[in-house]
Amino acid sequence: MSLKKLFLNDTLVYGFSLYLNIFAALILTPIYTRTLSKEDYGIMDLCNVWNNFFIIIIPLGLTASIIRLYQDNNSNELNSSDNKKQDFLGTLFSFLLISNCIYLVLNILFKEFIINFYFKTNLDETIYYLSIFIVNFSVIVSYFQYLNRVRFKKYTYLIINVSSFLILSILGYILAIPYDYGIKGFFLASFISLFTSLILSLILVKDSIYFRLNLSLLKSSLKYALPLLFVIIFLKITFIIDRFIIYHFLDLETIGEYSIVLRISNIFQLIVSAFTTAWFPYAMNLIDNKNRNKIYKKTYFYFILLFTIVAFIIILFSKELLLFFAPAYLNIETIIYITVPTILVGGANYFCNLGIHITKKTHYLIYSAIISFFVNVISSVFLTNYFGIYGIALGSLIAVLTWVSIEYYFSYKVSKIKFNLSYMYISIILLILSGFLISLLNNSINESQSIFYIKCIFISIIFVIFLFNKKVRLVIKSFKLFQ
Repeated sequence: MSLKKLFLNDTLVYGFSLYLNIFAALILTPIYTRTLSKEDYGIMDLCNVWNNFFIIIIPLGLTASIIRLYQDNNSNELNSSDNKKQDFLGTLFSFLLISNCIYLVLNILFKEFIINFYFKTNLDETIYYLSIFIVNFSVIVSYFQYLNRVRFKKYTYLIINVSSFLILSILGYILAIPYDYGIKGFFLASFISLFTSLILSLILVKDSIYFRLNLSLLKSSLKYALPLLFVIIFLKITFIIDRFIIYHFLDLETIGEYSIVLRISNIFQLIVSAFTTAWFPYAMNLIDNKNRNKIYKKTYFYFILLFTIVAFIIILFSKELLLFFAPAYLNIETIIYITVPTILVGGANYFCNLGIHITKKTHYLIYSAIISFFVNVISSVFLTNYFGIYGIALGSLIAVLTWVSIEYYFSYKVSKIKFNLSYMYISIILLILSGFLISLLNNSINESQSIFYIKCIFISIIFVIFLFNKKVRLVIKSFKLFQ
């Protein structure tokens, strides 16, 4: 199978796997929003953001570095003592086990401080302990899933994700609603689903489980991974700070509303992630291809074009999505017009920083992370004070644009791989403007069903014009992603 077909095939498989998040949301979110209060959603969001932050921190960037470093340490030597791959994977796995134990101990020791300071005593202790193990299980499962990606074991990747989200969806409903566990039921379901994923991973990827602790190899891996970690720290900690700002300037109910905004926007995030999950390993495999820069540039153009169209469709039907998922949250519809373009910018970074990864000069990523972090905090505090929850969304967009632009600057500096960032900037402006025009349409007609029909007719007309346009057909016909 050609590289093009492999890439497109993997995009579909990873896409289906990631769509399981949407599947879970389709089942759980409409039920939860009709039974749980906005304050409950606020607590869930605070806890999930905290957990996701430490899922990233614990591995010190080593799990994500597998995609770039695996090939460098992939040896076929028969002598196991000299096998670089076994040393590499064994060292990473052993380190993850040790760091997980440290996280467990620290959370037990500082339980009271964390609950009182971050959660303001609003977190149940059972959820707190469940969250500790959710983080631990997620770190190990993530390691195996990165390994499945870099080894192109997409169906193993799919099986693990399918089982996890089926269990999460079914148990999440049963425990939270019929058994009346509330948000505690969601975290218990998450614990069970991740534990199942861990067991499946240990079974399906057992041929790559090694126990080593090569300190020199760990040091060299950390040299590449730690700059990535610092980048992720600065990016992810902004999620915690955003919630802290909302909690300080606004209230817990608003955190719940912002959680729903992000949940609706994450429909687009999952579509983007389906592409980037498959794209990045292939981009790294094209390093020695003489046409790599041409391929990168063409793929970037089509990424912006196609995903701008998808983003527009999600923005167009944002009111309808809220009516289905969370009818009590219609007041936050216009915030989606800002969060969806923010996701598009984040996806574009998988192109804009390619040169940094190719040259392994990941220390440049720290500069962009630090600058964007302070831009996010300053702009969010300032804008939230004047515009409420809109300030958080705008602060995130400004920070992500800063982050991507700076990383592109350094990427071009070290590799001369050129992308036209004006495509991205124009796309963001058009999406935000179209969003507020759509808001005028939604407010001008009181009948929701009529608005829905109008939108469907509009999309159908655009689709027909797009499909039968000769230039478009020529572009589609001539489009060859990989030569």
